[in-house]
This record gives sequence, structure tokens and C-alpha cells, in this order.
Amino acid sequence: MQTNPSLPEHVIESFHLMWGMFPENVMLVHKSRQVMAINKAAEAMAFIKPGMSCAQIGPPQSHKGCLADKALSSGEAKFVHIPLPDGEAVGFWVPLEGYPEFFLHFNVGLAINYKTGTPRELAEVVKSRQR
Repeated sequence: MQTNPSLPEHVIESFHLMWGMFPENVMLVHKSRQVMAINKAAEAMAFIKPGMSCAQIGPPQSHKGCLADKALSSGEAKFVHIPLPDGEAVGFWVPLEGYPEFFLHFNVGLAINYKTGTPRELAEVVKSRQR
């Protein structure tokens, strides 16, 4: 059964207000994995688009540790450490209060090395996550 999830416009507006300028990719996602909204950093990536499945982003093995279902079933934020050649990133799945079928998904440290303040090269991040 195909679903067409929807959210009130004020929720999408709130997402953009809170996450629009965050320096890393942030997605608002339905439990079906349909991306509902993205922030400016994700827009700049050009391959992340609202309406697509978040499972299409990056190599398939990068989704092995997905905690979306656990976050949604528990109603609590979940996170995972992502080792990188020059440090690590942390991936988050955060359920939306009052909207139990939706969650935020983002990483901190995947686009920027916060110890040095320098952007990470996307190709290097992808390559390291394929291992």
C-alpha cells in the first residue's frame, strides 16, 4: 500500500526556521523513509531532494546502522558514532514530538571536521563509509 505522508505547513516552516542554517545536512523524514524537507546544506549537495527515499543517499552499507525504527518505536533520540579517517562523526535520528511517524535525521561532523574547523571532502567521507 503506497502512502502519501503529509505534515501541516507550520511543521515544515518550523523545520526550516530551526534547521535551515545548520552547517550539516538535516532531513525531515517519514517512517517510510520519504524525505519531506531538507535544510540549505542538504540542498547544496544537489543529490538530496524532498520526495526521495533517504535510503538512496550514499552507499547501501552506510545504512546498515540505521536507527530510525528504534527512534520511532521508542519515541527517543538515537545516535551512532561514525569513524572517519581523521576523527569521527555522530549520526542522529530524532522523533518529532506530536508527529510519531516523522523524525529528523542528521550527522554532526560528517561535513565539517570540528576539531580543525575545515570542511571534509565528500569523496573521502563516502570512501571511508564504504569500508
